[in-house]
Amino acid sequence: GTADTESIVRAVAVDDENTVTAVSMKPENKRRRRLIFCVLLAIIVILAAALSVFFMRDWVFGRASSFAPSASPSQSPSQSPSYSPSGLQEFLAQNTPGIDSENEYGANSEYSPTQKAVAWVSQDPNLRLYSDDRILQRYALATLFYSLDGERWLNSEDWLSHEVGECHWFSTASESCNEDEQVVSLELPRNSLRGTLPPIIALLTNLEKMDLSRNRLTGTIPTYISECSVLKSIDLSSNSLYGNIPVELAIIPTLSSIILNDNSFSGFLPTLLGQVQRLTSLRLANNAFFGQIPGDLFVGISSASLQFLDLGNNDFTGLLPTELGHASELVDMDVGSNAFISTLPSEIGLVTSLTSLRASSSGLEGQIPWQISGL
Repeated sequence: GTADTESIVRAVAVDDENTVTAVSMKPENKRRRRLIFCVLLAIIVILAAALSVFFMRDWVFGRASSFAPSASPSQSPSQSPSYSPSGLQEFLAQNTPGIDSENEYGANSEYSPTQKAVAWVSQDPNLRLYSDDRILQRYALATLFYSLDGERWLNSEDWLSHEVGECHWFSTASESCNEDEQVVSLELPRNSLRGTLPPIIALLTNLEKMDLSRNRLTGTIPTYISECSVLKSIDLSSNSLYGNIPVELAIIPTLSSIILNDNSFSGFLPTLLGQVQRLTSLRLANNAFFGQIPGDLFVGISSASLQFLDLGNNDFTGLLPTELGHASELVDMDVGSNAFISTLPSEIGLVTSLTSLRASSSGLEGQIPWQISGL
């Protein structure tokens, strides 16, 4: 009996001890859970605050930039979009005038001047730095180079260089570009240029002076020349050009000098030449023009500015127009070596500014008008 009693007491003692231990452990577990919860809560609060600051800053700067004035073009030059090879080719093709009149290889041939120029432009490491207008300008010059056998020019220094800007490629002009890096002068006389003047010259819309004289150019003047709407002087003399003078040349309002002598041009003179307001010099000698000299050439608005007229050694016939007397500023005139069938009109005496008149072998006959004696 005593042994059983001791066992019961011992069991109760042990049970009490476990109960006490269990009871004593409950507050410790609660404190640990509370600590973990507080730490997690603190982490969440910190993350939430950081994210709030980040998004608030982005919103503030976004609002500020939306109200900030945009930079002017002079402060931040526009750059060209990044063209893919096919995108660049499409862009250039859409802006290539006269692509149907490409040379014998065809416009889509890799050997054509335009396609060679496309390849050259696409390889330019500075392409993304250029505006669309600048890309077209460089493309036009590259096409001109390939069209006119540039590799055989007497001087092609820096042409098609990616390191040297096109404003500094060889030219006899003192300045090829204006301050905006737009080509205003294309001067390559006596430089062994060969081939047909490409229509893509029309992309040089800021061109003011073109001198490609004394070369080996063939073909006709492209009608797209009218796109050079600020052109002041064109000299294509001493080449092998033929065909008519395109009427498109006569509608360029700024044109003051047309020099096309020593070629194989033919046809009638466009009467529209009389409407070129600032025309001072018209030199068409040594060609094959025929028909009568139009009287409108001297009664249009150009009559008040025309100073030099050279029509010698052509096939002009008929009468010299009496309207010649309206050319009040004419200083020098050559109509020799033609096939006129008349006398000098007396109205020529009204041109008091005239200092030189050449009419030998012209077919003119009869007496020289006495009015000329006052010149």
